[in-house]
Amino acid sequence: MKRLIGCLIASSFLFCSNSALSQSQIDIPLIDAPYNADHPEQWPSMNQSLHWVRSTYAAAHHGLTQWRDEKGKNPTMWIIGFDFMMTWFPLGSSWLHEEWHRAVMGQYGIDSYDEVNDIPLFAETISVSHVKDEDLAWLKANHPADFVRLSSAGLEAQNELNFLVEQDQFFKDSPTDNLFLLWSNYINNWGYLDACASEDSTKITKELQDAEGANISKRDFTGLDCNAWVYDLFRPQEAYADRGLHPSGTGVRRYRTFEDLTQEEKDYLTKQSRLSLLNLVNPFLINRVHFSAQFEGRQVLWNASLRHHITPFGYNLGVNVFLRSADTKLLCTLNSFHNKVSVSPGVDCQLKDMKLNAFTWEARTALWAQPKDQSFYAEKSELGGLLSTRIQYPYTERLAPYLTLEMKTKGWVPGNVYLDESVSARTGLVYQLD
Repeated sequence: MKRLIGCLIASSFLFCSNSALSQSQIDIPLIDAPYNADHPEQWPSMNQSLHWVRSTYAAAHHGLTQWRDEKGKNPTMWIIGFDFMMTWFPLGSSWLHEEWHRAVMGQYGIDSYDEVNDIPLFAETISVSHVKDEDLAWLKANHPADFVRLSSAGLEAQNELNFLVEQDQFFKDSPTDNLFLLWSNYINNWGYLDACASEDSTKITKELQDAEGANISKRDFTGLDCNAWVYDLFRPQEAYADRGLHPSGTGVRRYRTFEDLTQEEKDYLTKQSRLSLLNLVNPFLINRVHFSAQFEGRQVLWNASLRHHITPFGYNLGVNVFLRSADTKLLCTLNSFHNKVSVSPGVDCQLKDMKLNAFTWEARTALWAQPKDQSFYAEKSELGGLLSTRIQYPYTERLAPYLTLEMKTKGWVPGNVYLDESVSARTGLVYQLD
């Protein structure tokens, strides 16, 4: 469930952005295996929903910018209006938030429904409904780390959407009219954590429970995400039924309130709210896409930002470093993974847009030490890693099919639904708008 922090989002109206167009493109993943093959009824995957949403915003920003430029007017307010209204429409940021919740359940064939598809205009809360208590109990008992991630996946989605937008701006010179989108996602995630870490969450939860009554199919899968996340993070072995009986007398009382948390859990949630503000240490938010430096006589463009994620084992802090020269595009993230008792390191590097004859090639390597079994209480770490490559062929001047192959060990990777070992293949199309 996503809580909308409208008054905070409005802060991004203070910023204006450039309207220059360059290399606008949309990326449509068509097949993501094994996710689509194992449970075709649970589409889309995390990767598919992420790129579909990014492409929706890119295409709309492109079209609005061209239209207003032809009239000699700044497109910023039109783009802000579009982004704001997409909060309640499929293929917007809220839809992505809910689809990542669904993907965590979908990998195990658990049915759910994203109520953004109903276009709930100006609703303050939006649910993922039609989930059975029995399925949630099974997931908690058999995959406790996935059950914790189930609640954190929505915030993860919005951070990763921003990260993808920032990469497009830095490496592909995409339009920079993305400030409202960037600010609203980061501010929403902070505001959501902050609201959960207060008595407001108790009031909101009671209103939801009263409105839903005894209708189990109408209930959200978890209530306020952040309360559920910290509750299950600290209680991986607690049986789902121990949540108690729903106030209506029908089904399990799924939702956790601020009052359900211990003082230690309340403090931990407050800490995450404050740490999430590190995502605002980011030059992209003030429209600084590139900084320039000279290295051995060559011009090098660079940028850097901080990142914060809540995770199945606690939280992740990282530093993103963007580098670009005439013949190299490199993105590296230095990570630190935190659970209750330990901190472990990781590094994730990507080479982008390399030329191989007529093909464009990308490669990614990640190495990490993360808490064993993704556990909040684990004192030992497990080494792991990821290898990924993508090759793209320009079929026409504008259209390019691509294939991505990715392998990973056990471990949490933002945007990869699998916490266990996995091998994935994705195919899709890139279409050049300019």
